[in-house]
Amino acid sequence: MVISYDEPHHPFTCPVEYLEKYTDFYYELGEKAEDDLANKPEHHRLWAQAMPSPVGDDGLYHHPLYFACNDFVDDQIGRVINALTPEQRENTWVIYTSDHGEMMGAHKLISKGAAMYDDITRIPLIIRSPQGERRQVDTPVSHIDLLPTMMALADILKNQRFCRGKISLP
Repeated sequence: MVISYDEPHHPFTCPVEYLEKYTDFYYELGEKAEDDLANKPEHHRLWAQAMPSPVGDDGLYHHPLYFACNDFVDDQIGRVINALTPEQRENTWVIYTSDHGEMMGAHKLISKGAAMYDDITRIPLIIRSPQGERRQVDTPVSHIDLLPTMMALADILKNQRFCRGKISLP
């Protein structure tokens, strides 16, 4: 089963009770808020002009809908996982990832675009085994590795013609 959520993407829709929790929430960007893009490619400066950052002079990012939508989706994922029966949990691998990150005003940029900043490239990949074993791996992987990894988990032989990634299980 694949479950995909559109949020947090424009137009950022979620129940009002989530939005109310983040009305006064500000995220500190630190040094990333001070980048003037002077030594960056021109398209970064054009991007920053076309889509102005909501970061104030204090280096704080304020976008209540973005954080509210993340919170809402987190709760919805929890509902799905909590709906599994004990028997289903014993035979279910949960894989969580995202399609991209978000600049959130870092380097004066918002959204995503033609750039290789960690803010948009380092996205979560969480794999929960039926046994619930916990470990953290800091080695970078790619989405191209997800299909062969899932095939290995299901004991399906990898077909080299259409499956180019590598198995990413420690």
